[in-house]
Amino acid sequence: MIIHNLEQGSEEWLKIRIGKFTASSFHVFLGNSKTKENELYKKAAERITGVKCDSDTFSNKHTERGNKLEDEARSIYELLNDVMVDEVGFIELDKNTGYSPDGLIGEEGLLEIKCKDNHTFLRNKIKGEKGIESQYRTQIQFGLYVTGRKWCDYVCYNPNFNDSLIFIRIFRDEEKISKIAECLNECNIKIDEIIKGFES
Repeated sequence: MIIHNLEQGSEEWLKIRIGKFTASSFHVFLGNSKTKENELYKKAAERITGVKCDSDTFSNKHTERGNKLEDEARSIYELLNDVMVDEVGFIELDKNTGYSPDGLIGEEGLLEIKCKDNHTFLRNKIKGEKGIESQYRTQIQFGLYVTGRKWCDYVCYNPNFNDSLIFIRIFRDEEKISKIAECLNECNIKIDEIIKGFES
């Protein structure tokens, strides 16, 4: 495992992620949809060309909100929990796998921050862990797999509410992590087959 101290979103950060499986989109690969097939071809193309697929470069109001509010949420979390969060750019497990955490906490913890719109924050506030969307559950377990850490605090933040930040501690799910590792192996085999088909 290699920790790269890069600024997330920078050109260097984007470059190191090319062709790799990462936490934020891995939920797609656990299924068998047409989207999964398309994503496998994207990864293969990136590994062949060393160039990021243009269709993966996007921004919307949700990502813009997150970029604007993430630092604020992290500072409030630190204050509430009397901890220091270490920020890193990218954690590389191997040449095909990596993870960009929103923070490292001590030797055992991770931080994942989601800056939610009003209704989603409200749902998370009321439902707690049950309100966490499945793709974020996968993202968290993927991060715990890559880092070998024991838990992740899932932070949900919305400054429109008086009680603006909630966090839920999620522990390692070894069954889910085994499925992720198995899926990674299968996907890399499929990508190798795509690349061999291209080169033959």
